[in-house]
Amino acid sequence: MSITLQTLSLLRTVSRAFMLVAILIVVTTATFAQSQHAAAVPAPSEPQTASDSGVPASSGTYVAPTLETERRASFGIAAGTALPPTVVEVATEPDHSLFWMFAISAGAVAAFMLFAVVRSARVIGDDGRAAFAATLGFKLYGGFGLLAVGILVIAAVATNATNSITYSVRQMGEKSGVSLIAAGSSEHFVATRSAVRKYLLDHDEASLKEFSDRAASASVRVERLNELVGVEFGRELDKLLQDMASYDANFALLVAAVDERDGIVDSQMSLAAGRAVTLLKALTNAPSVLANREAQLATSTGLDELMLARLSFFRYLRSGTHSFATTAEAEAKAGLQCIATAAAAFAPGAESKAYAEASQAITFWHERMARACELKATRDKIFNETLATIGPAVSTALGSLGDEIDKHMLTARTDAQVTASMGTALIGWSAGAVALAALLVAFFITSSITGPIHRVMEAVQRVAAGDLTSKPMDEKSHDEVGRMTKAVNAMSVALAELVGEVQTGSAQIDSGAAQISSASQSLSTGASNQAASLQQISASMEEMAAMTDRSAGQAQEATDKSSKSRTAADKGQTEMKEMTQAMNDIKSSSREIAKIIKVIDEIAFQTNLLALNAAVEAARAGDAGAGFAVVAQEVRSLAQRSAEAARTTATMIEDATTRADRGQQIAARVDGSLGEITSATAEVNAILANILTASTEQAKGIGEVNGAIGELDRVTQQNAGNSEELAAGAEETAAQATSLKGLVARFKIAS
Repeated sequence: MSITLQTLSLLRTVSRAFMLVAILIVVTTATFAQSQHAAAVPAPSEPQTASDSGVPASSGTYVAPTLETERRASFGIAAGTALPPTVVEVATEPDHSLFWMFAISAGAVAAFMLFAVVRSARVIGDDGRAAFAATLGFKLYGGFGLLAVGILVIAAVATNATNSITYSVRQMGEKSGVSLIAAGSSEHFVATRSAVRKYLLDHDEASLKEFSDRAASASVRVERLNELVGVEFGRELDKLLQDMASYDANFALLVAAVDERDGIVDSQMSLAAGRAVTLLKALTNAPSVLANREAQLATSTGLDELMLARLSFFRYLRSGTHSFATTAEAEAKAGLQCIATAAAAFAPGAESKAYAEASQAITFWHERMARACELKATRDKIFNETLATIGPAVSTALGSLGDEIDKHMLTARTDAQVTASMGTALIGWSAGAVALAALLVAFFITSSITGPIHRVMEAVQRVAAGDLTSKPMDEKSHDEVGRMTKAVNAMSVALAELVGEVQTGSAQIDSGAAQISSASQSLSTGASNQAASLQQISASMEEMAAMTDRSAGQAQEATDKSSKSRTAADKGQTEMKEMTQAMNDIKSSSREIAKIIKVIDEIAFQTNLLALNAAVEAARAGDAGAGFAVVAQEVRSLAQRSAEAARTTATMIEDATTRADRGQQIAARVDGSLGEITSATAEVNAILANILTASTEQAKGIGEVNGAIGELDRVTQQNAGNSEELAAGAEETAAQATSLKGLVARFKIAS
């Protein structure tokens, strides 16, 4: 009988262990999915102190924990940060002010052209009477005025066509921007649905933030579409806004259900189950329960049923299969029956109170499980029915709206192309007509001007060639070209008379200029020779003065450098004495350091002896002194290293002292040499001072002589320049007279 009970107990223990492992796996999986959002869950209550009989202390009444849910920040469309939609420039009616400005300008130019043509055609004849003729002003005002009016007409036509094209392009741009906003609203709403799925997986604030921002962005774009195309799609856009608001509200209900369910599981059910498990485990091991086999079996079975109920409940949370919730409810009820059976075996006392509290905890867990299942069903219904219906409907409506807007944009593009083609054709025909009219007017004006001008050019070319014997031109025209022809005839007659008089006077000028040129040339030659001699003397004196100044400067420079050398020698001698004193101080310091090193060596020697004694004592102590022996060995090693370092330092200090003595001797010899250099430098300074004084006096005298010669040279140069200018003027006069005689000789005049 005892073997059978032991076997049953062993099997029960093994099955309970496997059950705990399964519960741990399921709980870990469910908790990992909720770890990003769940509130801090209080640790399961520690078992109360057991009584002397092994039964846990209990008041007999289970105190239910309060519900704690996630405190979330505001989310949804109202709390989201919307990305600004694409800026759309609404097409406005074209401005025709520029067209009317060009049209009015064309009329004003035409009126001014008519006035100018009439005025320029009025001329005064030779008899003093006014007449009308086709003058150059008449032709040019008429031609350019016609061209200006044509250009203004083309500008007006082009402006009108451009306004039409611009308006069509703006309409196309508006439709394109509206299409981009529609596509953006669809994209953001798709991202909103993805954020809902992501929240159901991680329950994270980041998912709610993404949902809020995306939903707000989609809502802002739909509202912007309502402002832009509300006339055409007002009903559809209002329906979209209502559906999006409904989607937002239902998602808020889903989040509330999930948060309440998680709060129930984490802050109430876990604590209640933990308290019940603690009590039942303690009762299972209590001596009074172990003595009653039926009560022990019922308690263990109740504990197992509670664990199985928790396992089935977590499976329901993870999979959503309703059969797991039904199984968990049945297992919880079975556990309550087992606990009631076990409690009936004991009289009122500690055992009955513990069983009563455990039963109340399981009952509370069962009640909370029912509420959690309701919330789970509400969450599934909202996601699988409400959101699954509204979301695709909104996405489909946004897609259809985008397609309709694209069709309108295609129509606007076609209209813009047609308007552009018509405007281009109209501008081309207008430009061709104006160009043809301008070509005809230009041909008429050119032929009426170039013929008379060619005849005037031939007459002027004959005058330029020196032929003043041609007959006057016959021109009956009363315009500017006719008057210019008469003026050229008069100029030819007057020029022939002038050339005859100039030819007579140029011969007399040529004779007098030749005599003046000969006398001026002789005077210029003598002045030039005298100036050259003075320049040579002046150059020699300047060279001597420059050499004297250079010698004085070099003497001054040598004096300065000699003074600097003496100063440097004095300074070097002073610094050498300081270096000698420093070498003496280094030598004294080296002796002191040698003494200190000797003391360190003695300390190291004594430390070595103490370490040897400590090692001997540690050896005598045996195993008890093994650790101390190691320490003594390390101390001895350190003492030997200190002694070796002290000896090395002492050797280096002796070498440094020897080198310091040698440096002191060298410094003394250098000090003597610097004293000799200082004496020699003083003597050189005295000699250079005498040289500098003599050079300065010599340069002063040469400078006075050079100034006098320079003044003489300046006067001579001035005389020579005046002579050269006189000669040049005489030569230029003779040359001009000869040239004038040759020029007037080119002209042929009547005798």
